[in-house]
Amino acid sequence: MPILLDGPGPRVLLLHGFTGSPFAMHTLAQGLAARGCRVSVPLLPGHGTTPAELSRMRWTDFLHASRAALDALSLPGEVSTVIVGGLSMGGLLALHLAGAPETRVRVRAVMTYGVALRFPATVTGLLRVLRAAGDHLPDWYAPKRSQDLRDEAMASASPAYATRPLRSSRELLVGQAEVRRLLSSVTVPLLAMHGLLDRTCPMEASTEVIASVATRDAALVVLPNSGHQVCIDRDRDAALRMTADFVTRVG
Repeated sequence: MPILLDGPGPRVLLLHGFTGSPFAMHTLAQGLAARGCRVSVPLLPGHGTTPAELSRMRWTDFLHASRAALDALSLPGEVSTVIVGGLSMGGLLALHLAGAPETRVRVRAVMTYGVALRFPATVTGLLRVLRAAGDHLPDWYAPKRSQDLRDEAMASASPAYATRPLRSSRELLVGQAEVRRLLSSVTVPLLAMHGLLDRTCPMEASTEVIASVATRDAALVVLPNSGHQVCIDRDRDAALRMTADFVTRVG
């Protein structure tokens, strides 16, 4: 279910990852709300239902939903009102909002967590083959080996899908290409976090973001005990603390 927590302080939009849910951001959302922030974590299209529903989604569906969530949280007639963050695919969406001309005026700062700007080479190669198949690709699903979490209790509690629909997985390549074109337009403060034990997205995804954005107010934090979902993994307290400090500074 979506999360909306009210508060008088900075407005924060958090976006979950592909096959995930707002659960992946819930400790971050609750911690920021406890510090006075107004926090929104929408449920992205195709999530919280079935993998078959997600299989029908395209990058534009995720992007339009993130823009609508930004609109809902923005203050009418004002600019730079929302701090946007995201996990994995949500990080791509956050960067897109911060770089695209039609949305960047409303973004005060951006935060990424295990951003999905890159995958392991074998995964990228497979997705390119699948994308080349176009509409002829059957409605295939790939089981996940794990939730890429080192905290077993969080992994057990997560409602994320256990399989990845390959049709819509290809859409992440579209998002990666669009975000790469926009990174040089990201001028707002940026905080990137990445789990050292991440098996889903390599660390180079976050280092590429830091090296490519226009802002010089950009920092990368490596969380040594966490996998991909850093906001709910073993370093979640540190992730919350550093996120809250960043939000306080830029908000």
